[in-house]
Amino acid sequence: MDGGVADVGHYIKPVSHGLNGLYLNICVEQYVSYRKGRRLEWKVREIFRRRGWVVVRAAASKPVDLVCLKGRMGRRSRVVLVECKYGGGGVTWKDVKPLLDLAEKANAKPVLAVQEKYGRVRMVDVDSWEVFRP
Repeated sequence: MDGGVADVGHYIKPVSHGLNGLYLNICVEQYVSYRKGRRLEWKVREIFRRRGWVVVRAAASKPVDLVCLKGRMGRRSRVVLVECKYGGGGVTWKDVKPLLDLAEKANAKPVLAVQEKYGRVRMVDVDSWEVFRP
């Protein structure tokens, strides 16, 4: 199998160290990042669900990761749009601006959920930059 690819569980591991191997390493890293982000979305979804919210996970994270609804029609209902980011260092204005724009159009609360070290999830209301608790 010299120069080929070995399938190791869910990961694709290059057998050689040529340019092909470099490309496969990049694909594996992107796949692992996707899995970490998806796992964070599931974790945040469960936090909201345990507190009585109805949660919809958006396919391909477009335009937000989670749409959370609580309350009854005609009564005080709440809508929260959540953008999930794995690791706090990578959040930029480019990530936050679409969330703010959509939340304003939908009259919803924009929330940024970031997974920090040791699996701790911090949620922040992007309008006020205060801690958000569902």
